[in-house]
Amino acid sequence: VLFFFLRAFKYFTFNKRLGVLNATIANAMPDILNFLVMFGIAYIGFGIMGHIIFGRHGLPEFGTYPNTLHTLFRMMIGEFDFRVLLAVGHYFPGIVFFFGYAILCHFILLNLFLAIIVDAYATAWKQAQNSNPVTHAMKKGIMRVARKYRGKLQDAFGGKKEEVCAAATKRKSRRSYWKRDSCKEICKEVAIGCAQGQ
Repeated sequence: VLFFFLRAFKYFTFNKRLGVLNATIANAMPDILNFLVMFGIAYIGFGIMGHIIFGRHGLPEFGTYPNTLHTLFRMMIGEFDFRVLLAVGHYFPGIVFFFGYAILCHFILLNLFLAIIVDAYATAWKQAQNSNPVTHAMKKGIMRVARKYRGKLQDAFGGKKEEVCAAATKRKSRRSYWKRDSCKEICKEVAIGCAQGQ
């Protein structure tokens, strides 16, 4: 089900403004790969250091290397109690480990990741600004359907095709005619044209 909904993003590329997310990921992917290399080195290094320093003291959070990596992830999202590191009796290693990891991985690397995403989004949005908004495509679709069923609407109003077209050509262009926001005005002109024809 998740992949089914994610597949919908593939069809957003018909409009550049809807495809900003896809363009953002594509623009940021090279920088994200470089970021993952730096983050992986720091994450694995702190994992080894935490397992060696605190694992031998019997802390279950650092007892095994997978548990240490899980603990580092909890520290990164703020769900770790700092007092656990001080419970082993070695205050200096616990303070250096916790604040060193928080400054490097939480404050520097995560903000670097956000900066990469924001920069890629700014580039994608700048490229998409020159394209038409999605409402333009919706308006074109409505116009296409309206032209397709115009004859049936004329028969329903009791008018003739020539009279309705004459009312439409009074505008400077067909585009300006259909560009109006109120559909009630269009229906009103069609009804007036049909009444005049009768």
